[in-house]
Amino acid sequence: MGVYEPLTRYLASQSGREMPVTFTQLETILGRKLPNSAYKHEEFWTNNPTGHVHAKAWRSAGWKTRNINLTARTVIFVRDRDTVAERLGRADVHRRAGPDLSGHNIVAMIRRDRDR
Repeated sequence: MGVYEPLTRYLASQSGREMPVTFTQLETILGRKLPNSAYKHEEFWTNNPTGHVHAKAWRSAGWKTRNINLTARTVIFVRDRDTVAERLGRADVHRRAGPDLSGHNIVAMIRRDRDR
């Protein structure tokens, strides 16, 4: 299990669209201290998962960061996209209502997005 796996699991279990947290709360979730760079550099909180295992943790759970405040030691996680269940629920509505007016296969689009 990776260092940031508890954060991924925690975020994946949350409902709602926005979740403000303190760095202390994040450390409780992780069961360890955040690295010093989290306290010193806004760049730590980038949403680019390439080469950043911590960003990969929240991105893979469908969240992104915004409003990083190093002085207050807070960050806001914002749901980046609907959960698969929400999308499938909307796709089911579209199937019952008939084909998508744009001609797109909604269910196939949801599956492709889920598999990314």
